[in-house]
Amino acid sequence: MKPSRFLIVAAFLLGGCSPFPGESSSSSHAQESLPGSESSSEGGSGASSTGSEEAQILASTIVFGTGQYDEGDVPSMDSFSQGGEGIVASIAAEKSYASDRGDNTALRLGSSGSAGQVNFSLDDSYVLSSIDVYGYKYKNDDAKIGLLLNGDEAASPVAVSFESAPVIGEHSPSSRTAFSSLEEKGEVSSFGFYNEAGKQRVLIVEIVISFYESGAPSGGGTVSSSSQSESSSEESVSSSQSQGGNLPSGSLEEEYESLSSSVRSYYEDVDLSKEGASLKTDFSKCIKSHTNVGYDGLWDVYEDSDDDGNGNYWDMYSDIRHRLGTGTGGNYSKEGDVMNREHVVPQSVFNKKSPMRSDAHQVIPTDGYVNNRRANYPFAEVGSATYTSKNGSKVGKSSTPGYSGTAFEPVDEYKGDIARINFYFVTCYESEMASGWKSYAMFNYSSSLRLSSWAVDMLLKWAEEDPVSQKEIDRNNGVYKHQKNRNPFVDFPSLAEAIFA
Repeated sequence: MKPSRFLIVAAFLLGGCSPFPGESSSSSHAQESLPGSESSSEGGSGASSTGSEEAQILASTIVFGTGQYDEGDVPSMDSFSQGGEGIVASIAAEKSYASDRGDNTALRLGSSGSAGQVNFSLDDSYVLSSIDVYGYKYKNDDAKIGLLLNGDEAASPVAVSFESAPVIGEHSPSSRTAFSSLEEKGEVSSFGFYNEAGKQRVLIVEIVISFYESGAPSGGGTVSSSSQSESSSEESVSSSQSQGGNLPSGSLEEEYESLSSSVRSYYEDVDLSKEGASLKTDFSKCIKSHTNVGYDGLWDVYEDSDDDGNGNYWDMYSDIRHRLGTGTGGNYSKEGDVMNREHVVPQSVFNKKSPMRSDAHQVIPTDGYVNNRRANYPFAEVGSATYTSKNGSKVGKSSTPGYSGTAFEPVDEYKGDIARINFYFVTCYESEMASGWKSYAMFNYSSSLRLSSWAVDMLLKWAEEDPVSQKEIDRNNGVYKHQKNRNPFVDFPSLAEAIFA
């Protein structure tokens, strides 16, 4: 059992995206783009794994960015509001600035030539359990930030790298980079963050603090780092946000609890105690109804769902990048000529009918030439390739047991993405697939799962070997903004096993 945890959320508001269901347009960008994140003032108590008594926890919410300040100004207490217990007494910063995006809502640590830091002084002393920090890279800086406790650099944990975080952009959500496994070393009256050197600037989006109300957990010991290092950033938004603990225990229920309240509300009619085809049908009813954006409207969706963080389409079939807004189809004679719209499930299979033809969850932006080479071939692993794209996607004879025809194999990095798109499709359109569709090697229309057994085995393998990525989370949220439905296999990573295994 993981130790009880409490959340302080210092959300540096980033605006610019539409809210999830039930959220107003004033919700922060960080909250919207991170389904596993939820800023909440709800409190509670929990038990420590190291003591015989329960360690009580406090509840407080800190929201940063409510004030207005100009580029170069050091943030002040006027820049954020506190809910719940409100334990921060003052803030001090060096070389810390507002974002230069023009919305004055993000905190940047460091200048082009100097390191920066920010420090929060508390109104009392508290024993911390963990600290999570989420953020963007600033421009193309490969930033690393470290933790300050009582003004000193903490020995544990080590600095967190933002090298893999996306560059901030109008629609790019924050990364889920986080500190964890914090050892209690007495009482802490202040905490803060610093970057290691100049030209390593970072934009902090969200800070989550877990701490105990008074002293260390009962029993005098510290919370073991091994128990907390296993917890994901989604799990750090945990027990204080549960809805009374009425859901049965299990991985699906745990994943449900890690979602924001608005996303949980979207799935509230799904019975997670079911399994197999019955569970699939419940999810089908949930996601089937959605806005048809139209075939031409897909280009507008892609600007929110498929930005690679640098203003280009994120193409899973080719390494050649095209600028957002330039995708209108057209002629091509080689890879890199033009962008196109690729139907993961070929549109000839469902006779180009709507809404399948324009469902952005299953129609992705790809290079026109590679899209043409994929043709209508099913996905499978290829033995000897007759064609290989610039990023390594292949066409050739299948080496996947159960299918021996010509196939298209994406690169390993995106095999899980393709698997979860296929799982979404056969779940969303399970009733439409019952009759009238053309033969397709991956489909078995007489099966309640709608997939051939060889395809199930392969897609489950792909999904396991390539877990849900931040790219898929971003894409799910971007498509939702326009279609108002979600891919549950991204929100629930264990759902594929629960249904198809």
